[in-house]
Amino acid sequence: MAWLYTYDLYNASRGRVAPACEPIAGSILNLPGFAAGKIQKTGPLFGVYCTREEILAVIGQWQDIVRQFSGEAGPYPGGGTYKGAFWRVLVADMVAEGMNEEATRKIAYRRAREDDEAQCRENWGALDIRARGKILIVTDNVMIGLGPAEAEVSDDVYVLFGGRMPFVLRSTDKGLQFIGQAYIHGIMDGEIIDKAQEASWVSLT
Repeated sequence: MAWLYTYDLYNASRGRVAPACEPIAGSILNLPGFAAGKIQKTGPLFGVYCTREEILAVIGQWQDIVRQFSGEAGPYPGGGTYKGAFWRVLVADMVAEGMNEEATRKIAYRRAREDDEAQCRENWGALDIRARGKILIVTDNVMIGLGPAEAEVSDDVYVLFGGRMPFVLRSTDKGLQFIGQAYIHGIMDGEIIDKAQEASWVSLT
């Protein structure tokens, strides 16, 4: 449910549809996809219910981790700088635009723009931060993002056909286990499709 209202605004697999595949013994689901990296570092959990002081403390810890790998002003693998990538990670590149016009009156979201940065940075304490309930993840190709609280170092990040968001998967004795969805800045709009050579089949157990 964490990504319920923003899921459709991403397009990590760029609409690629998985072809039909015969089931593999012991697997639940088989899909083609692209490996996007392996988690090499995680940050502390960003609590769902936090005071402003707690929010700023976690943000500070996350910033320290990112600086260890990159330097805040360094170029980001997906374009721009780590400073620019970091604030977008905190809000998962989404900004609330008030309530929609449907009877449900749910919050409507749009993708963030450069001119949203100043307001986001000034209002961390009150902002609808999408990082709540998630952890910071840094991949081995030094991309940063948000992962499920259960994600661990050495878990893999994949973009699977048909998925609008990347997935965190864990290798087990029986195969790859689904851990949760992730926001990885720089691959949320199909960028990995342009860089990858060929998709490989992934079997989930």
